[in-house]
This record gives sequence, structure tokens and C-alpha cells, in this order.
Amino acid sequence: SVPSTATFKQYEQILKEAYQLKEAKRAVQRFLNQPTEQTIDQLLNDLKRCRELTTTQAEKIRMTT
Repeated sequence: SVPSTATFKQYEQILKEAYQLKEAKRAVQRFLNQPTEQTIDQLLNDLKRCRELTTTQAEKIRMTT
């Protein structure tokens, strides 16, 4: 079904969360394929980037204060 304008924000959030989960799984799989100190650092950076995908602007401000 096609999302209406009333549910667009909800649909957008669902898509962002699905993408976030997919990217987090990829990052973990890359680490599991080659677990080193360097790749754990990359994993942490990748997971932080994934978290930021669904973080609101207000949450970002709270995290920096």
C-alpha cells in the first residue's frame, strides 16, 4: 500500500530503522570476518554512525551537553 501524508513520518522512521539495522549487521559481520584491534575501532565508528541515522536533532544536542 502507498503511505498517506498522514503516516509519512511513521513510514520514514520505519525505513530509517530498517536501514540502520541492516548497516549495523553489516558492520558486525565485517568485524566477525576479521576480528582485530583495528576492525573493532571501525566497528565502533560504524555503529555510532548507524545510531546517528535515527537520532533526532534534540537528542544530538543532549548527547553533546
